[in-house]
Amino acid sequence: MSKRIREVCQKGKIVETRSVKVDIMVKSIDGEFHLFDLKTVKPNKSASEKYKRTLLEWIGKFLIEKPNAKVQSYLAIP
Repeated sequence: MSKRIREVCQKGKIVETRSVKVDIMVKSIDGEFHLFDLKTVKPNKSASEKYKRTLLEWIGKFLIEKPNAKVQSYLAIP
C-alpha cells in the first residue's frame, strides 16, 4: 500500500488535512520508520475505518517530506 501512496505523493495535488498526531515513532536499525497510534479499547467498525484512514494519511504526510523513506503505520491496542 505504501508503494501506491508514495507514487501519488510525488505527482498528485497536496491537500492539507488535520490528522491525529503520531503517538510513537520508532526508527529501526535498518532505517525503516514505524508509526504507532495507541488505542485503549477495541474500536467498533466505523471507528476502525477512521483509524485506517489516519494511518494511511500518516504514511502520505511522511513520504511527502521523506520520499525515499521506508515507513509503516500501526494501530496498537494493548
